[in-house]
Amino acid sequence: MKKLLIHNQNTFLADGMIFSNPEQFVFDPDFDVIDVDHYITNQLISGDLKDKLAQAEVVFIKVALTNNYLEYMGIRLAYHLRLTESLGEKINIPIIFVAEESYQFLGLTSQLSEILFTKGIYLMRDTKDDLDKFKKLINEGRIQNLPSLEEFISKIQVPLLRIIRPTIQSQMSGVF
Repeated sequence: MKKLLIHNQNTFLADGMIFSNPEQFVFDPDFDVIDVDHYITNQLISGDLKDKLAQAEVVFIKVALTNNYLEYMGIRLAYHLRLTESLGEKINIPIIFVAEESYQFLGLTSQLSEILFTKGIYLMRDTKDDLDKFKKLINEGRIQNLPSLEEFISKIQVPLLRIIRPTIQSQMSGVF
């Protein structure tokens, strides 16, 4: 199975032994990038990440992709991957998050944790034992794609909508 690792030089998986150079994407926005969502979108629409995704059948994403570990930029990237229509069928690719945390800890500390509980999403510890376990699951065909975008959307909430909704409501209250 063709695989892709998205990381920021912060995992043993990046040593070149398991994932060759063409199978890796180093998430490294320039220091002057103000809008990381714009950086992610550009990479998925026309950047190197899009080209590497086109070759992959499964994606491993390190949960922490920046020095601010609790940003969980890998989770944010996964949302972009799932919601970027121009990727076609690649939006359904299996995603294996690589982290030191458990589902419970990520669920408690991330505003974007709903993605962890959708189909086609998996979580592995950043250890050789867990990697071996996931290799076996992949070889057995037990790692599955997201069945449909509609199913994914029905299971998630995007925090931006939580921010916009009260603003709209306060504007509307002055109208009536």
